[in-house]
Amino acid sequence: MKHLLIALVGLFGISNAAAEPAQLFTLDVKLTHQNELFAEPSIMLEEGKTGEISINGTRAFTLKLTVDEQADNTVKITSALDSVYGEMAPVVVAKLDETATVSIGDLAIALNVKRAKL
Repeated sequence: MKHLLIALVGLFGISNAAAEPAQLFTLDVKLTHQNELFAEPSIMLEEGKTGEISINGTRAFTLKLTVDEQADNTVKITSALDSVYGEMAPVVVAKLDETATVSIGDLAIALNVKRAKL
C-alpha cells in the first residue's frame, strides 16, 4: 500500500506541473567593445533556467543568461560574459520590451527581453 500511495502522489505532482507551463522569454543581446558591435545573438529561455551561447573564433565569447519575472512588467536578468575582450557578470532589472545596457570599461552588453511568441 505504501508504494501505491507514493506513486499516486507522484502522478498528482506531474499533472499539476504539466497544467502550468513555464513562461518563455526571448533575449536579444548586443555585445560591444570600444563601441564596436562584435556579436548580436538571441536566445529563447524558460523562466528561471540558465541558457548559454558560445562562439569560437577571433571574437570568441561565452554568455550565460537567466531570466526571472518580477512584478510590474519587469524581469531580473542575470548574465555572465567571458569574452576575448574581457569579463563581466551584471545583474539587472529591466522592463519587458525595453533595452537595458551595462558597460564596464570598453565592454558593454545590451539586453532586451520579450515574452516568447510560439
